[in-house]
Amino acid sequence: MNASPRRKELTRLAAQLFVQEGFDRTTVRM
Repeated sequence: MNASPRRKELTRLAAQLFVQEGFDRTTVRM
């Protein structure tokens, strides 16, 4: 059962990284 929270945390971390990368790209583009 403790695998679910870990998976959620991993997904959240991946999403945060993805958003940060996109933000960096937008800043560079501007």
